[in-house]
Amino acid sequence: MWFTGRAKAHAITPGRPPPPGRAAGRMAIAPPRRVRRAAMRALRCKRGVYTLEFAGVASVLMVLVFGGLEMVWHGLTSVAVENALLQATRAASLGCRQSDGTRAGQAGMNEIMKAARIGGGADAAGIGGLLSGSSLALSALSFNSLAAANADAAQNGTRTGSASGTGAGGQIVEYKLTYDPPLIFIPKQFRPRTTYAHGGTITIKNEPFSNGGTGAQRCS
Repeated sequence: MWFTGRAKAHAITPGRPPPPGRAAGRMAIAPPRRVRRAAMRALRCKRGVYTLEFAGVASVLMVLVFGGLEMVWHGLTSVAVENALLQATRAASLGCRQSDGTRAGQAGMNEIMKAARIGGGADAAGIGGLLSGSSLALSALSFNSLAAANADAAQNGTRTGSASGTGAGGQIVEYKLTYDPPLIFIPKQFRPRTTYAHGGTITIKNEPFSNGGTGAQRCS
């Protein structure tokens, strides 16, 4: 209810009640025109509009920025996985390094994984880098010939005739490396899926290293 700033005095006849709403000392109701003016001023008021506009623009901008950072992170991870796979298969194809410096025996998965982590930016001990953590996985299947590997690959992914492991000297080996990186910039509740794994497959031929002889052993 709107009121004027002062009360109006009205004459009161003795023995006669004052008119309704016109009691002495009571505030008079403001005219309707003043109410309309106040309503129009309230509608024209822009206080808080800029805050709402900033909140809307900032929300969209934050989504774009964090989404872009996540894409860059996954791009770097993909490059690291490719380089790690190349370094791992190179170390595997050469076989195990013996105490006298020669290469003899099959390379062990621990040795190959260390080469993979170094290829992903880790130090000489295989610690750190973009591919740190336990989600880096490497598998290997060996074949006696390239024809056998190609025949298996054409059978809808079945690996009949293959043997698990890094293979002997001169054998064909298929390596598959996968890595599921953590999402850093996107909260869990806004992820469209739960995994964003990167990976690759390379088929190589082992060097004709010796699988026996003095000092020859299979690396772990």
